[in-house]
Amino acid sequence: MVIAAGALLLAYVYSGTGKKEEPGYDVRATFKRTDGLSYGAQVRLSGIVVGKVAGYKLDDSYRAIVTLRLKPGVELPKDSSALIHTDGLLGAKYIELQPGGDAENLKAGNAITYTQDSVDLVDLLEKIVGMAKARRAEFAKSLAPPAAPEPEVLPSLPSTGPTLLQGRSP
Repeated sequence: MVIAAGALLLAYVYSGTGKKEEPGYDVRATFKRTDGLSYGAQVRLSGIVVGKVAGYKLDDSYRAIVTLRLKPGVELPKDSSALIHTDGLLGAKYIELQPGGDAENLKAGNAITYTQDSVDLVDLLEKIVGMAKARRAEFAKSLAPPAAPEPEVLPSLPSTGPTLLQGRSP
């Protein structure tokens, strides 16, 4: 009897009927890259958690359509933007919402038009290393000894020297 009750409880939980859908409304945002953004990731507005990532799928152009479930009462202007950020250097990814200035607000099912993709840490580090190498080469070039005078200038130095020194008192 206890085993049967346990089996029924497990079946209920894993069937999905035991899942409680969080209140709120869904909006979509489309990104080219969502590296590291996971299901359930936070959605923030001014640093405050106002929702979570409720799902994602690919469109026909292989872009990621991310569904954001916003808490009830969170109102966003239609021209708001969604950016994928990282908590610190190696922290979890989350979506930061930046409100726009439109008088009309997003409604359930609407799409956020303005988005900024996830920054790839490897690409960023490669750019930094490239800049550092260029600066190092520029610095090394500035330390190089001055170039020797041209050979045709050397014979004229004995006659030019006294002319340059005329008018100088010892």
